[in-house]
Amino acid sequence: TRTVVSTFTLSGFDGTDGGAYTCTFNFNKGAAISKSTNVVIYILKQLDALYFNPDHIEVNFKGTLEPSITWFIGGSEYKKETNTQLTPEVSSPWANNAVTFKLTVKMSAFGFGMQPFTVSAKLKFGDKSTEDW
Repeated sequence: TRTVVSTFTLSGFDGTDGGAYTCTFNFNKGAAISKSTNVVIYILKQLDALYFNPDHIEVNFKGTLEPSITWFIGGSEYKKETNTQLTPEVSSPWANNAVTFKLTVKMSAFGFGMQPFTVSAKLKFGDKSTEDW
């Protein structure tokens, strides 16, 4: 038995390209072998990081699949126990293919002379897909 792995890569997909795709192998001897799979295309329509004022950061997402979010503070994943001055929440729940994530900053908890830090996030779509910003 010999195993052959074939990879077919396509680009330029849009939201109308999803559906059933079939790959057929034809041999010099014997019958052809076909394998079909269903391809689902998810489109990231809009991702805006907006800084409204010093007390919170909002991320507005519009797309075809509901995401979850993981916040990172200074490169490390947000933890309630160590980042007590920050509070993540969903300020506008998933509806009409849109959601708003919010990170509230309690400025009084930082004190005078606070060192700058970076806030970033990772959005997760389903089990495998991620988008960093």
